[in-house]
Amino acid sequence: MAEHREMSGRRMMADSLARHGIEGTVRHQFLRAQWKISPAEQPADRPARYAWNARGARLGASAVSRAAYDLARRLRHAALDHSGPGRFAIEPTALPTDPVVQHEAAVLLPDAACTRDGGRPCAPK
Repeated sequence: MAEHREMSGRRMMADSLARHGIEGTVRHQFLRAQWKISPAEQPADRPARYAWNARGARLGASAVSRAAYDLARRLRHAALDHSGPGRFAIEPTALPTDPVVQHEAAVLLPDAACTRDGGRPCAPK
């Protein structure tokens, strides 16, 4: 069930990015609320996956907070530097306690991953 919920969350994120861009997705009330009520392990797992997918991409400038941009940048660099065995992961304690900052950073990472190939916007899958 949690896997289905996660897939739906990723699909909603991709759809929102395609329709509304970063700014609209950051303000998307349902996605933000979903982020806030997620278990602590989930918010750490999602940005790790997003950072892994965006490790070779550039983060775009947007209307997110400086703290969110810095977090996304730090996670992307950590994913890029990851060379150990196993999947790239981050500890929940490595994330700021503010879920809004976490959510904004989580929006920046998949957007960077989607737009790195020729500047194409994200497309829902």
